[in-house]
Parts: sequence; C-alpha cells; structure tokens
Amino acid sequence: SLATVAPGASLGTIVAFATGDVPITYTETTSVITTFGGSLATVSNQANITGTSASPGSTTVYTFTLRAEDTDGQTADREFSVTISVGLEQGMAFV
Repeated sequence: SLATVAPGASLGTIVAFATGDVPITYTETTSVITTFGGSLATVSNQANITGTSASPGSTTVYTFTLRAEDTDGQTADREFSVTISVGLEQGMAFV
C-alpha cells in the first residue's frame, strides 16, 4: 500500500523499484490510477503519482500495476494500492 488518504486530498508519492545505468520509464498496465484521481509521470527514473483523490461513496482500495522499462527493453512489474478512506478528513494521510 502506498497511502491511505481522505476523499479530495492531494496525492503526491514517488515510487522507484528499478535501477540501472540506462534511463527507466514507468507506465501503468491496469488503467486504475486515473480512476482514483491520480496521474503518472516518470521523472528522474522515478514514478511520480500526483493528483487529487476521488470521492467514492465508501472506503475503496484501488490496486494497480506499474511497469518499469529500461532502454534495453528489460521490464519489471510491481503491484501497488492506494486507499481512499471516507472516514478521514482532508489533509490526513497515512503512508
């Protein structure tokens, strides 16, 4: 789990699970990040997830898979999740 956040809270987390001497690009293989209000960008060989969390009717766990790929075509996938907890107030987050 990357984080538990309140509905409407700002998202900002960095993920890096691949290293190497060549540039690494991160993509999502599951199309879930936009569902919970996030967007994904690769910056300095890290996956940056930013945005404003969605406002589901009840606490919801969003599970997604990121793929790291280097310029040599090597890939690695890893699963992550973000929970939007309806009981939290904006500004509260557990990481």
